[in-house]
Amino acid sequence: MFDIAMIGHLTKDAIIVNNSKTEIPGGAVYFSSIAAAASGADVLVRTRIAETEADYLSEMTYEIGRAHV
Repeated sequence: MFDIAMIGHLTKDAIIVNNSKTEIPGGAVYFSSIAAAASGADVLVRTRIAETEADYLSEMTYEIGRAHV
């Protein structure tokens, strides 16, 4: 049983500073699931991403600690 379920897409955000581009994971599901877990909730995340973007799930799972992705 989970305290909260997050359903939706993750995003790949492009941060451009002085013509230098960095891509980081983002989106409402990404950040709200991390915040909910930090508040002590047991979080379930349901999303669909390309296999080439699977590293973002690893980063999110690491950040959440208890995520069930």
